[in-house]
Formats: sequence, structure tokens, C-alpha cells
Amino acid sequence: MGENRGGDRILICDDDPEITGVLSLLLADEGYEALCATSGEQALQHVSSGDIDLLLMEVMIPGIDGLSCLRRLRRTSDLPVILLSARDSDADKIMGLRCGADDYITKPFHPMELIARVRRTLMLHYPRRQGVGMVEEHREVILQNGPLLCDPGALIFRCRGRVIDLTRLEYRILYYMMQHKGMVVTTEQIYRDTWGEEVMPGADNTVAVHISHIRKKLRACTGRRFIEPIRGVGYIMEDLEVRSCPPQPAR
Repeated sequence: MGENRGGDRILICDDDPEITGVLSLLLADEGYEALCATSGEQALQHVSSGDIDLLLMEVMIPGIDGLSCLRRLRRTSDLPVILLSARDSDADKIMGLRCGADDYITKPFHPMELIARVRRTLMLHYPRRQGVGMVEEHREVILQNGPLLCDPGALIFRCRGRVIDLTRLEYRILYYMMQHKGMVVTTEQIYRDTWGEEVMPGADNTVAVHISHIRKKLRACTGRRFIEPIRGVGYIMEDLEVRSCPPQPAR
């Protein structure tokens, strides 16, 4: 038996009964409750009417394809979604992440890789339920950068009283960048310290997509992006407190 603690309900959306059967047994062995859908329409119905904790979505699903289904879902929900696909190009992976996927797994995959990614995604999205998570370790540390304020008690960011709509993973990334404001951090550092695992292939693209989403949300709420890319290295969050300090007289 696996380490799942909460009996999370995972919806598998794939029109191949062999795949859904194998995944259902695999997830059940790890303590998860597996549900199945054979089309994008069925998946959306399950999500809207039931208690689903995570969606495993085949990209090339009949009817509403996986990416279109994901775009519709993201209009109203931040439910964690892992895309499954035989398409393994960087362009396909980036497109999936830009549409709002939390992860992208290419077929064929090792069963334990899928379980590891499921556990990681659930942990990142529901840190309190899992009883672990970097965010919980810093719940009392209040961070501020100009008008941007972290409310650790509610695990949210605010700007002039307005809550910024972030996913749990985006919160963790922004929290990390706030901890290191004014410092250049590499994409490897961000991935390792935010995802909590060693850097995997495609990590640069994964980090870039999530930071792109964060920058757009910050700009919409604050008028500035805060985080800037450093080509070939990583990213830096501007330190508004330092920038606002008056110049010191020369000695």
C-alpha cells in the first residue's frame, strides 16, 4: 500500500479501456479512489457535480479534446490537472502548461513515475491536507515588497487589500521569489526548492510558464510584473524597498 493519507478521488479521462483499467488498479493500490470518463464532456460533468481532487486527462480524447476541456475548466476551477499524451515535443508540453496543466506526462510512462507525479501534484495543491509542504513551514513569516503583501495565515497574496488569484503552486513560487527579492535565482533553484525534488527534463519550460502566469496576474493587480527574467540564468524579483531608499551620502 502507498503513502496516500486522504483517500483522494482521481478522475481518469481516457477512451482506452485498457489504460483506464490499469491506471484504476494502480491508483487503488496506492490508496486513491479512481473514477473514469471516456470523453471531455464526461470529465467536465464529473468535475462540476462531484468531489474530484485531481484529473488525469488524455490530450487526444474524443469530443472536447483535452486542451479545450482544460481551458473550459480553468475558467471556473483551479483543480489540479495532469495531462497524458503520446506527443512528447517541447512545443506540446509548453502548450499544455500554458493552458493551465499542473504537469504533463508523455506515454509510455513508468507506473511509479505517474504515482510520484500524482503525489507531488496533490501535495503542492493541498499542502494542509497532506500534512506537509514548504508553505506550512513559513506560515508566520509575513513578507512584503512595496504594495505586495503575503498573508501567511490565509496562504494568499494581497495588493492594496485586493486578493491576487493564484494557484497553490503559483503561491509557492511567488513566496520563494519574495524570500529572495533582489537576488538572482536560477530556474534550477526555483524548481528544486518549490517543487521539492531534483530537477527533471523540461524544468526550465515548466518554471517559465508558471512564472509567466504569475507575472500576468501581478501586472493585472498591481500594474507591474515584479519578476524579471535574466537570460540564460534565471529570474530576479525587484526589491522595491531597496529602490525606494534615498541615496547615501558619499564618505
